[in-house]
Amino acid sequence: MAKIGIDFGTSYTTVSHIGHDGKPEAIRINGNEKIPTILYYSPDGGEPMIGEAAFGMYEICRNLEDQEEIDRHMAGMFSGLKRNMNLQERLYLPDGRDLSYSDMIGEFFRYIKIEVEDTCYNGEKVTDVCITYPVAFENYKKEILKDAAQKAGFTNVRLLMEPVAASMGFEQSNNYIGTSVLVYDFGGGTFDLAFVKFDGNGDHITLPPMGNPNCGGENIDRILYDEWDKIVMSTSGKHITDIEDKLDVPFLKTVCMKQKEFLCDYFRKMNQWTYRAKVAGNSRTMPITKEQWNSLISPVVDQTVELTKQMLVAIEKEHFAIDKVILIGGSSKIPLVRESLTQILPVAPQPVQDSDIAVAKGAAVFINQDTVTEKICYCRKDGKQINTRNKFCPYCGTNNIRYDYRFETM
Repeated sequence: MAKIGIDFGTSYTTVSHIGHDGKPEAIRINGNEKIPTILYYSPDGGEPMIGEAAFGMYEICRNLEDQEEIDRHMAGMFSGLKRNMNLQERLYLPDGRDLSYSDMIGEFFRYIKIEVEDTCYNGEKVTDVCITYPVAFENYKKEILKDAAQKAGFTNVRLLMEPVAASMGFEQSNNYIGTSVLVYDFGGGTFDLAFVKFDGNGDHITLPPMGNPNCGGENIDRILYDEWDKIVMSTSGKHITDIEDKLDVPFLKTVCMKQKEFLCDYFRKMNQWTYRAKVAGNSRTMPITKEQWNSLISPVVDQTVELTKQMLVAIEKEHFAIDKVILIGGSSKIPLVRESLTQILPVAPQPVQDSDIAVAKGAAVFINQDTVTEKICYCRKDGKQINTRNKFCPYCGTNNIRYDYRFETM
C-alpha cells in the first residue's frame, strides 16, 4: 500500500514519499522534481497533455504567427487551477466538452498517480495521498481537492496546511527538539507563515498560521509583463496584444516567468542587466538595474514582510523566541526577500537546500502517520485541563498554543 505526498502548487507541483532510509524524498516525474501545474486539451479531442508536455505548448504558440491558430491552441491551456477553482464554474474545452475544476484537477492527480506507480513502485498501486493547501483556503476548495483525488483513484485522501507540512518535513529531516522555527513559505501563487516550537516530548507549540492567497511569484511575472507592455506602447503606440485587457499568455509564461527566475539569481552578484526579447512581433530591449528591479517587485515582497511583522507581534505576545527562520518556496529565493527579512527578524533567515519540495516532504511524512493523537495539555490562562484537539480553551476562550493543526484535515 504505497503512500505519497503532493504539494499542489499554483505554478508547479511536487511529489514526495518516504524512502528506504525512512526519510522523506522527492519523486521525479519525467526527470523533474517540479511539475508544471498545467493541462492542455487539443482542439481535436482526446486525453490531455499534462505537466512539462503541456507547458511545451506555450513554446509552440510563441513561434506561431497565425493568431487564429494560437487562440485555437490557447483555448485548451489550463493553468492557475489552484487560485481559480470554484464549485459552480465549468471549464469549456475546444472540442466542446466541459469539465468541473474537480474533474480537471482529478486528471492532473491521475497523471501523477500513474507516473509514480510506473516509475517508482513497479506497478504497485498508490492508494494513500496527502495533498497540501494554503492557510487562506476556503473549505469548498478543500472539498474540490478531496473529490479530485478520489476521482484520480486515491482511496485514502488527507489534507494538510502547507506551512504545517513544511515544519513536519524539517522536523523529520533535522534534530529540532527544543527549537522554535518560523516557516516563511513564498510560492508561485500564495504566501504562508507558520511558527512551530518542537519540545522534548513530541509536542508542537504552534501559533495560528497566517497567509495571503493572492501573493506569489505569478504576481511578479505579471509585473514584468506590464513593463514589456509599456515598452511596446512607447515604441509602437499599442499593447502587446491588439486587445488591451487580453494577455499574451505564451509570452507571460515562457519569457516573463523565466526572466524572473533568472533575475533572482543574477542580482545576487550583479547590479545591471539588459533583456532582449521578441515582443509583439519585434525584437526589443529592457535595460534594468537591481535597484529598479527591487522597486518594481517591492509591493509584492512588502505584503509578505507586513504579514511577517504581524506574526512577530503574535510570537512576542506569547513570550516565545525564534531560533530559526526557514525560507521555502520558489519566490523566497528573490534577493530582496532575504534583504527585507533580515531587517526585521531577530535571527538571519536561512534558505534551505530543498526549498521547492519541503512541503511535499512534510505531506509524505503526514500520510505515513497512522493517526494524529490527542494529548492532554493545560490552558495557560486558567490552568484547566484541555487537549491538543481544542483550538481554544472551552472554559475561557484563550487560544490553545498546543493545538495541533493536523486535526483540521481529519
